[in-house]
Amino acid sequence: MNIDHNRIKVADLEKNQPNKILTTNDNGELEFSDINNIKTESYNALDYTAEGKALDARQGKILKDLIDTINVLLASDNINLNTIQELANAIESIQNSLNSILVNDLTTGGNTKALTAEMGKSLKGLYDTLVTTAGGKEDVSNKSQDIETDKTSTSKYSSVKQLYDWAVAKFVQAANIKTVNGNNLIGTGNITTPDMTTNTAQEVTALKTFRAGMFGLRNTANTFTSFFASAVTASRTWTWPDKSGTVAMTSDIVAQLNGTVNFLVKFGTATTGTLSRLFDNGTCFGIGTVNTPTKDITLGNQQNREIAIEESDSLTKGRDLSISAGKTINYQLSSNFIDINQAPRNWRKGCADTNKNKYIPSGTSLYKQTNGTGDFVLYYNSVYNINSVAINNSGDIYIATSNGLYKQTGSTGAFVLESGITNRNYYSMSFHQSGDLYAVCSYSDNGAVSSEYIYKRVSNSGDFVPVSSTLGRYNDISCAPNGDVYASLWSVGLVKQTGGTGPWTTIFSNSSLGTVCVLANGTIYTANVYGATLPNFYISTNNGSSFSTSIIGGAIGYAFFSANGNNIYQYKYVGTSSITMQNNDVLGISNLDGGTLKLKSGTGKGTGKSRYEIYTGQKTISGTSMQLETLRAYFDENGFFIYLTPPIYANDADADADSNLPSGAYYKVTGNRTLFQKP
Repeated sequence: MNIDHNRIKVADLEKNQPNKILTTNDNGELEFSDINNIKTESYNALDYTAEGKALDARQGKILKDLIDTINVLLASDNINLNTIQELANAIESIQNSLNSILVNDLTTGGNTKALTAEMGKSLKGLYDTLVTTAGGKEDVSNKSQDIETDKTSTSKYSSVKQLYDWAVAKFVQAANIKTVNGNNLIGTGNITTPDMTTNTAQEVTALKTFRAGMFGLRNTANTFTSFFASAVTASRTWTWPDKSGTVAMTSDIVAQLNGTVNFLVKFGTATTGTLSRLFDNGTCFGIGTVNTPTKDITLGNQQNREIAIEESDSLTKGRDLSISAGKTINYQLSSNFIDINQAPRNWRKGCADTNKNKYIPSGTSLYKQTNGTGDFVLYYNSVYNINSVAINNSGDIYIATSNGLYKQTGSTGAFVLESGITNRNYYSMSFHQSGDLYAVCSYSDNGAVSSEYIYKRVSNSGDFVPVSSTLGRYNDISCAPNGDVYASLWSVGLVKQTGGTGPWTTIFSNSSLGTVCVLANGTIYTANVYGATLPNFYISTNNGSSFSTSIIGGAIGYAFFSANGNNIYQYKYVGTSSITMQNNDVLGISNLDGGTLKLKSGTGKGTGKSRYEIYTGQKTISGTSMQLETLRAYFDENGFFIYLTPPIYANDADADADSNLPSGAYYKVTGNRTLFQKP
């Protein structure tokens, strides 16, 4: 080889040896070297600053693939801590690849081509651009032109470590990191949440419920248990008593009571219950009984029994004991409507006769209460539904049925259909003192459509004719003793015809008035049939000039009022009900008995004794000495009266002279078997 290094002949280079590369040695002389011997020296790993080292193409391809991955991450709109971590991981993979693999082609990864210096610088510029873009989250797709034109750009970051440090400093800041209970999520160790303790007061910002009927109260098993036996299906409120102590369950209470059916419980100790001697099954009451009592009050048969007032002390006289039978009164006992306990039925408008017999229909049957007392018993069965009843002063009973008007003459015999009367469902009827029969038609019986008049049967003969000028829904009608007529008109109120003649005028406004009746003393009763607003009951004692609300609470909807003298009945005509009555008759029924006081001895067996004995105390001298109980008289089992202690005198004069023998007392005279009475 020519040693003139400025002139090189081609022939000097043609050695026909493959896999050789021409390099200069330390003396600047050209020589061929095996390419495998220079692969390590040609790697500068991007952080190598010495000149003259080449980047292997295979290494460059892997680097490009990883950079493409970084571009995808940077182009994402969702850069967060996870994205930064992925970016750092990708850059670290680049570093690892450069440390282990040599490539010599950015596209094919071939092993016979070397990376040019210009390509390496472009690749380095692209790397610098990516680093700069990461801070601003810019679109790196537009940076290719910058790479071509700015070939003099120097690297802002000389290592992957610097890029990672920058990313952490940029994104891992207090403003970007959430904390738990004041603890940062970044770092090592376990973050724990404090548990509630039982020995100190715990502050809870809000009551937590975990399921319907479950509260955030932890038990020893660290679970939550429902406080309720069944599911809580609605919003509810429970009020706990303001008292310390253990909450007792139903089972606890039953265990404490030691209960037996129908026996009353008493306190066995201050905190526990035990059975008493008292028995009450709602019908009979017993004290110490062995068997179920059959009397109102029964004493047990284990021993002799005594009912008495307790003894008084030495400074107090003995107290009286009275046993009274029931008595009747001659005045109003109560102003309340009292349930007279009738079988529930769908009742219609009733009427009373002059003897105070009360008749009320239900369905096809007519029921009667005799003389205003006792139960309503079946009086008549019709083939047709009975809507109302009216009775004239002669005792003739009229019933309005779905087949027409029927009459029973003098309250006896058969009911006969009246002829010449237009068949309407007369819902309510009332006789006027003149003999005219008034009637109004049923609303519900006409298919819930009412456009009728008030009707009158003049002198109770012929057909009913309309006597009101206004069509409407009239629910009830009643004639007063003074001749005035009252009718309840739906959506209007109570209308009145003075004296049974002339126009009808509204005297009480009410949009849902349903029933009206007038007592023998002229008091007017009226009430709503719909609406739950209380009260629904109105009274007038001045012929309808004014009305006052009743003292009776409760809705009276779907009701009829009907009078029996001064007493008034109330019952339902929609749905079944009993009958209630207000007793307003001051004088009441004449010639009523009082209750009988019956003192009974126990009956014996065979020739056994059965006596009724009378005891008193025997007087002593004046002072504090105690008296002795003394049997004075008795009735024996044969009914004989035995007077054991009659005083005996020599004659009547001595008896009369004895101041201790009261007037009317019985005595005997010596030698005479006759009982005498002191005048």
